[in-house]
Amino acid sequence: MTCQACGQSNFNWKRLCDGCGGPLTASSPAASEREVRLSLPEPVNYVAEDARAVRAAFAHTQAPLVTPLLMAGNVLMFLMVVLKGNAIMSPAPDVLRALGATYGPAVTAGEWWRLGAAMFLHGGLIHLAFNMVALLTIGGLTERMFGRVSFFALYLLAGLTGNIASIYIQPFAVGVGASGAIFGLYGALFAYLTCQRASVPADVVRSLRSGGFAFVGYSLLFGVTHAGIDTPAHLSGFVAGALIGAGLASPIASASTVSSVAKRILVGTLGAAVVINLALRLPATDGLPGAMRALAILETASPAYVDSETRNVANGTLPPAQMAALLESRVLDPWREHRQRIAGMKNLPTRDREVARRTLSYMDHRIAAWQLQADAFRRDDMTLIEKSAGEQAAANAAAEDLVKSFGPSRASSRRIALAPRAEEGSREFEGALEVAQQLERAATQSYNNAVQKAHDHTLTDAEFATLIQRDILMPWDAQWRRIAELHASGRVEEARQRVEDYMRLSSEAWHLIATALRTHSPEMLVQAKAVRVRAAAAGSSITWAR
Repeated sequence: MTCQACGQSNFNWKRLCDGCGGPLTASSPAASEREVRLSLPEPVNYVAEDARAVRAAFAHTQAPLVTPLLMAGNVLMFLMVVLKGNAIMSPAPDVLRALGATYGPAVTAGEWWRLGAAMFLHGGLIHLAFNMVALLTIGGLTERMFGRVSFFALYLLAGLTGNIASIYIQPFAVGVGASGAIFGLYGALFAYLTCQRASVPADVVRSLRSGGFAFVGYSLLFGVTHAGIDTPAHLSGFVAGALIGAGLASPIASASTVSSVAKRILVGTLGAAVVINLALRLPATDGLPGAMRALAILETASPAYVDSETRNVANGTLPPAQMAALLESRVLDPWREHRQRIAGMKNLPTRDREVARRTLSYMDHRIAAWQLQADAFRRDDMTLIEKSAGEQAAANAAAEDLVKSFGPSRASSRRIALAPRAEEGSREFEGALEVAQQLERAATQSYNNAVQKAHDHTLTDAEFATLIQRDILMPWDAQWRRIAELHASGRVEEARQRVEDYMRLSSEAWHLIATALRTHSPEMLVQAKAVRVRAAAAGSSITWAR
């Protein structure tokens, strides 16, 4: 700033001139603005301040060593998967399983090492990157809090607990990833900040807790809203980490004292004992009893999955070719693998051999029905849907034989879609069911004959549509209404509702086919095919009279 009296140059913050000692005044509005700016405090970067505060709080602890080693192990395992010729974004499940992914039947058969190996495998580059960023964020901090040895024990026990929970909930899923262990680190962080609040500055506690809540909350929400996320492993890993972290938490200054070391040995031993006990309590999925439990899970999950995806085909959000691929990978592959597992069982008792034989017969028909449905979507051939229904009827008959193999004292607890016992409405329902079966056979025969005539160019599309409405839909809808109006109770009512649902979906499919023929709409024919598959899934629990 220039003095107006003597011309002396002065610093902008001066109030008296260095030359003459007179008062200084701003010579221009710009100079005044500069003085104001100089007098204002500099903006504060709160994120950087929080990071500096965290580093300062743990500056005297050992630098992280286990965290980078764990990250290196994960990356090396991923490179091994990629070098086997797998897609970098989505490795094949068979390769992951061969390298150590969790798989219930293999684990309970004695391959316990998978519980640990799966923590270093990942289902693609994005999966790996997300977990490694999370591990880099939380790993170094928790390693400083608990010490290297305790940190590794915490990471391992939380990951093992997550994998055990995953197998318990989803025994036939191929599980990989370090997420359970990482969630365990966040659980341990919250436990430490709660139990040793006085060891960490209050502002650091608030910063760490808010960041942890953001990560855990977002991850759990993402897991609930997206398929393929192992939420049971995340939650159980978090809980295990919190419990172990509460036991291991000690003031940082006392990390090397005798009492602290003894406590950590005790907590680690107890944690290992609990994890081993949980692993040994996993329901056995090896042997014929375990295989039958596995079959029950597949039997429940597969129709529900097919119904969900065929709705997407009907809505136009899933291409038919993709639906065929999903049927083969998500339904047929597990069924075939499970069939191979049962077929490979040796030295079974005589009674179990008969159960296994009938089970394989049942599974063969089920697999054939699923394959025909997949081929129907891929080839755009509705006649294959009808053949699929025939295979499903054969599967139902095989299911009856399978139940009989358990003997009269056990058949009731293993009943697979058997006809209901005599209850209210039983006789009327059996008569109506027999008529529905006759209509089913007649409709299939009439439709197949019409398809052959259409191929021979002796039947127009309009005539085909009229035939469906006259010869199939009119008697079918009349019988559907009759069954809907029946009064029944107990198991008869449950069976009546299943038949009603099947006939309703079948009627919807026939109407769509007729309309597609009249309007020359391939899109509507795809919708009809999707509805027909849903009908076949609904009919899979119905035992038609023979």
